Amino acid sequence: MSAHLINISIGPVQPFIAAARRTRDLWFGSRLLSEICMETARSVKDSGGELIFPQEDSLNVSDGVDPNVANVILAELPDGDPAKVVSQAREKALSVLRGYGDQVLGFRVAQVQEETGRDLNAVKMALNGLVKRIGEPNPYLAVLKADGDKMGAAISSIKTPEGHRTFSSELASFATKAHGIVSDHGGKCIYAGGDDVLAFLPLNSCLECVRELVDAFKGSFVKSVVSDTPTLSVGIAVGHFLEPLEDLLKFADEAEAKAKGTDRNGLAVVVRSRGNAPIGFRKRWDSTVADLTVDKRLRLWARLFDEEVISSRFPYELRSMEGFYGNWKDQSSIKEAIPADVFRVLGKKRSVGGDSKEVADELKAIVEAITSVENLKELVSELLVARHLGPVMEVKS
Repeated sequence: MSAHLINISIGPVQPFIAAARRTRDLWFGSRLLSEICMETARSVKDSGGELIFPQEDSLNVSDGVDPNVANVILAELPDGDPAKVVSQAREKALSVLRGYGDQVLGFRVAQVQEETGRDLNAVKMALNGLVKRIGEPNPYLAVLKADGDKMGAAISSIKTPEGHRTFSSELASFATKAHGIVSDHGGKCIYAGGDDVLAFLPLNSCLECVRELVDAFKGSFVKSVVSDTPTLSVGIAVGHFLEPLEDLLKFADEAEAKAKGTDRNGLAVVVRSRGNAPIGFRKRWDSTVADLTVDKRLRLWARLFDEEVISSRFPYELRSMEGFYGNWKDQSSIKEAIPADVFRVLGKKRSVGGDSKEVADELKAIVEAITSVENLKELVSELLVARHLGPVMEVKS
């Protein structure tokens, strides 16, 4: 009997997840899809299929640990009836869905009974006491969405089933690491499957988290033989917690698309403060200014704003210079004029915590690299975004 290649896709994924209206629903929708995919893959394996995607180890999930299985199952079937194998896998997927449906009906009845007797005043008093002790939390959060670049080309360059299994294993390993990295930075990973990551993070740790995710992704492919090592594009949407969840997810989608751009391998941060126009900034990971990558520059500016070394008005005065230098007639001197003017504004707009000479020395290389109006515009965008990436909360003593 001839061997067969089985390819099963479960979806649609994005519309299903985007239908969530609360963060709990978002997390559970992602978990449900992963569990359905995991059980479908197990069914194919139990029916004699030799899995290529997902990697077999990803099917062994401990109690209390969320599964990380992508929505595509690819397997070799050395012998047997492929139609029967697929039919059994489909029935297994439906049985998981029906099982959760039965649980939800029973849970909802118990939940209504519980909520009717809950003392809401006691809950409010406890929350008020917590706020008095640790301070008001920052009402803004970071929604991180990441996606691998040119994954299709990487997969197409692999010529053997064993090579695909190795690649699948490395993707599964990254997904496991991603959960830990996000958790270590005070965030919650909603989904990490293969090269996709969706997470919520506090503002003061999102850039460090992104850097670790990018490094982990790049370092995951040490055994695979691919044409080009894949890179990770990351979008960060900063939004208010009162924004509808569907809008926050849409903002993250837009930030991710901005990060990919036309040349991939990028980081984009889009800030949507309430009542104001969005502020966006995008750079490639391998683009540096004064030997600082984009995430390091943003962290530097955020620290200087947080420590009140530079004033919050600094980026706005620089913005007012854009039109002036845009009409500058003597282009031969603009490379010297813009840095000198930025130093002038930096000294005038320093805050109470900053010494102008110390600040100028720390930022000397960055400012000297601003030799065009385009550079100036990019600096203003960096600064406006960095202002929002401050501490997670004001801690009261």
